[in-house]
Amino acid sequence: MFENQAFGNFDSLSDVELVKLAKNSDEGAFRELVVRYLYLIRSVAAEYKKSGLEPDDLIQEGLLGLLSAVNSYDETKGSAFKSYAGVCVKNKIVSAVRTALSDKNKILNDSVLLDDETELSADHLSEPESVVISQEAEERLYTSIEQNLTELEKKVLSLYLLGYSYAEISAEIGINEKACDNAMQRVRKKLKKH
Repeated sequence: MFENQAFGNFDSLSDVELVKLAKNSDEGAFRELVVRYLYLIRSVAAEYKKSGLEPDDLIQEGLLGLLSAVNSYDETKGSAFKSYAGVCVKNKIVSAVRTALSDKNKILNDSVLLDDETELSADHLSEPESVVISQEAEERLYTSIEQNLTELEKKVLSLYLLGYSYAEISAEIGINEKACDNAMQRVRKKLKKH
């Protein structure tokens, strides 16, 4: 089946055959997959060129997504490798962009907006009682999440709070959008009780 491998002639092999070889640490097979899918990686990276990340960094993330696709692809699941690789590449690039943007905006995200209606004074912020009450409420919330949510619900909540859409969450953890929505509904009900 893989007689071309000895001569480094991978171009006649199918994607699935290359994936099998690459999973067995055949660097030539992985290089051939990179050659075949570099256009895909570049096109996805081009969609995010205004994200603030360097084009080379986006392509590097796409290559990591391709590597992830190779390592996790299961042909018995019924999807073509090309489709699966496309999702993995896009998810990896989107994740890198989100991380970069969240780090970039950390100061803005952690800031308190002051306007005419908001009267915050240094005395109010430094009152030990207010600080303790706020910390206790936060601890109760984290405890409630840990004790009452299933692992799936925790994953869905975490990704939802990072700004993922139901479609992106579904692709990330391998459930359909309806299951994702159901998980979020359960999260809301459970956290309202506590």
